[in-house]
Amino acid sequence: MYFTAVSSRGFSALAFLFAALAAPGQDIGVVSAYRYNDPPNNKVVIFPLNGGPLREIVIGEPTGGMGITPDGVLAVTHASWVSFFDLNSTPPAFLGKVSVPSPCPVNGVELSPNARFLLTIHVWCAYWMPSYVTTIDVATRQVIGSVNLGPTDAFDTIFTTGSDHALLFGWSWWRTLGFDSAGAISSVSDPTYGTKYATQGSALVPGGRLALLTNGQSQTVTVLSIDAAGAAAESGFVNMNGWPQAVAINGAGRRAYVTEYTHSTVAVLAIAGSSVSDTNIRIALPYQVYTGFGMNGIAVTEDGRRAYVGLTDWFTNNGVWMIDLTTNTLVPGPLVATGGIPREIRLATLVLPVGIDIKPGSYPNSINLRSQGTVPVAVLSSRDFDAATVNPSTVRFAGAAVALRGKDQPMAGLEDVNGDLLKDLVLHFATADLQLTPASTEAVLTGTTYSGRRIRGKDSVRVLD
Repeated sequence: MYFTAVSSRGFSALAFLFAALAAPGQDIGVVSAYRYNDPPNNKVVIFPLNGGPLREIVIGEPTGGMGITPDGVLAVTHASWVSFFDLNSTPPAFLGKVSVPSPCPVNGVELSPNARFLLTIHVWCAYWMPSYVTTIDVATRQVIGSVNLGPTDAFDTIFTTGSDHALLFGWSWWRTLGFDSAGAISSVSDPTYGTKYATQGSALVPGGRLALLTNGQSQTVTVLSIDAAGAAAESGFVNMNGWPQAVAINGAGRRAYVTEYTHSTVAVLAIAGSSVSDTNIRIALPYQVYTGFGMNGIAVTEDGRRAYVGLTDWFTNNGVWMIDLTTNTLVPGPLVATGGIPREIRLATLVLPVGIDIKPGSYPNSINLRSQGTVPVAVLSSRDFDAATVNPSTVRFAGAAVALRGKDQPMAGLEDVNGDLLKDLVLHFATADLQLTPASTEAVLTGTTYSGRRIRGKDSVRVLD
């Protein structure tokens, strides 16, 4: 079954009460939820971190892993499909879906660091069934390629050395995957077998040279050291009190938070260089965290002040709760009721769509690539947006930075280019720096405001060469 509805509903009163605690720079949380034989509760719930209404995407089939691009495109797995939605629109616009080749359900999904492709895992559903890994082009939403691993168990994956390598985890093994520039899987190493088993989840420590791997039945967290080629080796273990499942690491890379399924707690681990140790701090939870393989039921804000965790009593108490990590206490909740059992939580910053005008006052917007001059582009102000808040040093247009003049001053100024009595920001870009071809029909401008909000706009072009 394919998704059946998109709806909005009221935000929890607790969300308003604690909205001020949300991390600046992150706008929303997204949680996937599932309940077998109950299609309305197989869905995705989008909850704003700073107050506002919830949005729901009813998938109709058990949901799994998710990925969110910097532009706000959500990819969510269900059965043998990956569906795409635009989170910048209300309701979230359906962009298309991709069928992935596998006899078993698609489970985990990871977005490459360059945001160009998704890596999906097809969970092992029977001992004679093969497991697959597949890459999908985010822009075209087409399968790039798929690799049949044979009848083996594959549960989770993380990218390590940029977008060139990833680690793929099974019950007690891991493999290194290599990718070419197009996102196709170019190499698959032989499995390396660890001394622990029942892999549940994984997380990469910022810097890319250390990863943590939760081992359910072994009740341990494995510390993996990663070399420049993306290969991993065991370098230590941390014994846990209960069955560890989900794991998240703060932005500074100094704390890891591990959910202990059988104890209904979150364990706090300390990270110092290549050493990982148990702080013996446990955050008590009212219900259990159950995510399944390859999905992460806990997420930490970039500033490390808050965590969001999905909890279930297996019946009606299913939702997302918030933890204040400055005090390691659970905020009374839940923050969001999910209906179905929460599986994976992701936090994201939405891109603010803005209007732009290439070569104000002219149409069509012709650009001669042989020109030695600059191309003016106006970021347009509106009733709800002041273009003067955009930081020119962060702006890129067709891949080019703002041109400089004098003593490294950006070629930028404020003027009303469209007669609406609002000052627009006019920026100039060196034509030679534009990454356009005669086949280009539109050009995109990106940047951030001085407060850190990302913006994106596009306009049509006619390129001459």
